[in-house]
Amino acid sequence: MVDASGQIVLVNSKLESIFGYARSELVGKPLEMLLPERLKRSHIQHRQSYNAEPEAREMGAGRDLMARHRDGSEFAVEIGLSPMELSGRMLIMATVIDITTRKMIEARLQQINASLEEFTYVASHDLRSPIHGISELVTWIAEDLGEGMPDSVRRNLSRIDVRIKRVERMIEDLLLYARAGRYSSEQSLIEPDALIQRTLELLTIPEGFQISVDCTATPFNGARVPLETILRNLLSNALKHHDREQGCIAFRARDEGQFCVFEVADDGPGVPPGSAERIFKIFETVSASERGTSGVGLAVAKRLAESHGARVALLSEGAARGATFRVSWPRQPRRISNA
Repeated sequence: MVDASGQIVLVNSKLESIFGYARSELVGKPLEMLLPERLKRSHIQHRQSYNAEPEAREMGAGRDLMARHRDGSEFAVEIGLSPMELSGRMLIMATVIDITTRKMIEARLQQINASLEEFTYVASHDLRSPIHGISELVTWIAEDLGEGMPDSVRRNLSRIDVRIKRVERMIEDLLLYARAGRYSSEQSLIEPDALIQRTLELLTIPEGFQISVDCTATPFNGARVPLETILRNLLSNALKHHDREQGCIAFRARDEGQFCVFEVADDGPGVPPGSAERIFKIFETVSASERGTSGVGLAVAKRLAESHGARVALLSEGAARGATFRVSWPRQPRRISNA
C-alpha cells in the first residue's frame, strides 16, 4: 500500500519474500526503491499522472515491467493498481506478481518454436529433392519395362509410388504444423452462424449424412482464418473416420462467459479409452480407419487454438459410440506468445 506521495505504508509477507526486504526496511520509504535505477525518474512522473486520475487497472499494460530485488538483481513483474480512501486519506494498493518463471517458459517455448520452424523448412528442402529423384527413377523403370513387366514388379512399383506420396504428404504436414504455431493478428467481426455455414460449404458432405446446426452464439471480434481451419478439420474428421454409410453430425455454437464455444458431435465409432491426449499429437492415429492418413489434423487444430488463447478438447472419450470435440474461442482477441 502506497500513499499519494509515493511512500510505502503497508506490505505483506509475500512482498517481503519477493523483494528480499524486511517489513521495517520498506514502510515509510519511497516506492521507487523497488525499481531499477534507470526507471525511477520516469516512474515518479507516471505515479503523479496516476494520482491525478486514479482507477483500478493493470500497470504498464502492453509493456514489460521490471522490479529490483534487495540484492540488486532485476526480475519481471505484473502489477495491478487499485485506489482506495481510508480515513480521508487516498491510498493505492499495488498487487505485485513475480512472473520470472513464466517469462523463462515463454522464452523457452519461443526458442523451441523457432527451432521447429527452422528444422521443418530445412528438412522439407533437403528431403524434397531426393524424393523427387526417386519418383522419377520409378517412372523411368516402369517406362523401360513397358507393357511386358511382370505383375509382381508392377505391384511393387505401385507400392513405391504410394510410399513416395505419403512421405511428400508428411513433409507438407510438418510445414503446416510449424506454421500453426503462429499468432494471426488479422482480426475481423466473426458471425458464428455464417462461419459454420461457410465451413459446411467448403466440405463435400457424403450422401446419407445429416448435419444439424444449433447456433445461438453472438458475433465477436477475432482471427477468423485459424478458427475456420480448426472447425473444418473437426468436421472433416467426423466425416472421414465415420464407420458407416449413414450418420448424423451436430454442429453447435453458444456464448459461454468470455468464450464462444463450438462443438462438433458425431455418431461414429468414437475414441478408444486412454487416447484423449494421444489423438492431439502429431502423426498419431488411433483407429484402423486412419490408416493412410498422417494424423496431423487434430495436432494442427490444437496448436492453432493454443496460439490464439483458445482450447480444443475431447468430451466423449471411451463412449460406446460417437465423439464430441469442443472449441472454446475467446470472444476478445488474446495475444499469446508463439509457442
